[in-house]
Amino acid sequence: MLLSRVAAASLAVALCAACASTPPPEPAPPQEDTCGLARFAYLVGARAAEVNRDDLPPRARIIHPNQAVTMDFSADRLNLIVDAEGRVSEMRCF
Repeated sequence: MLLSRVAAASLAVALCAACASTPPPEPAPPQEDTCGLARFAYLVGARAAEVNRDDLPPRARIIHPNQAVTMDFSADRLNLIVDAEGRVSEMRCF
């Protein structure tokens, strides 16, 4: 009888432990500015046709919708992503 009470108590503790919620994952650290994003933040929202390529770093790319680009990763390369309306919608280092 005592053994069954101990077993029942152990089972209850195990079930409660399994129901405990896990803490939410920590947010990812902010992306390191390895390609000069901060210097060119003013270009977000600008018309891509009006961006002066001479002002951009030598390896920068302006990527239009459905444009093929190489998938090689280069953390120091600035990429301006253009939306369907022809405006720079975001910038990323890759």
